[in-house]
Amino acid sequence: MLALRRLSDAERDGNRIYAVIRGLGSSSDGRSNSIYAPLAKGQRVALDRAYADADCLPDSVELFEAHATGTPVGDRTELTALGGLLRESSEEQHFAALGSVKSQIGHTKGAAGTASLMKLALSLYNKTLPPTINVDRTNSQDHSVRASCNSFQNDRCV
Repeated sequence: MLALRRLSDAERDGNRIYAVIRGLGSSSDGRSNSIYAPLAKGQRVALDRAYADADCLPDSVELFEAHATGTPVGDRTELTALGGLLRESSEEQHFAALGSVKSQIGHTKGAAGTASLMKLALSLYNKTLPPTINVDRTNSQDHSVRASCNSFQNDRCV
């Protein structure tokens, strides 16, 4: 079960707090060939809005949870948007882990975002960097996109 509450209410009621959502960002990808053909430009706008709303710098984040569609276009688009954000945020290479809960439980369709949020909340609460399992290589056919993302695939629990 996932329950979202205002922080002040959760603290007042003595609830166990696993994580705090500090900011949100959304965007339309704009015009495209289809809804299934995402654009990095739109995803980047959502990332920029989320970090501005959270008043947080991207290079302060050590774990990114990807949607990871499992399609060449979707994965390349997501890595391009995230890679651009991270390259502009830091010159340091591979400073953050990149994972997807789908490697552990498969695609949960409409619950995919909730499963990812639960994974990250539990990771923060337990101070654990969960592994991305069952992945030998990325789906992006352009390996330069993956290499320039300033992230690494975590393959063991830390």
